[in-house]
Amino acid sequence: MNDSTIRLSADTSALTDSLSKIAEEMTAMKDSVFSSAAAMGANLDASVKKAEATNAAIHGLDESVKTVTDSIEAQTKTVIDLGAKQSYEQYG
Repeated sequence: MNDSTIRLSADTSALTDSLSKIAEEMTAMKDSVFSSAAAMGANLDASVKKAEATNAAIHGLDESVKTVTDSIEAQTKTVIDLGAKQSYEQYG
């Protein structure tokens, strides 16, 4: 009976060691997943900030183009009005 008790203790120690190693590997995998998720979150946050900055730049460009377009339209109207006035005065 003494031999089987010793063998059982040895088997239990090997099992405990194996379970401890598995737990360590699972912890390492969990840490790796959390680290990767954090990096992905940071990249996503940076992408959102770039998209917001790009959107703001496009909005500013739209405003600038509108200002130039409005100015061209105003100048065109002035030229047309002056041409019509000159034509009226000249041909009555």
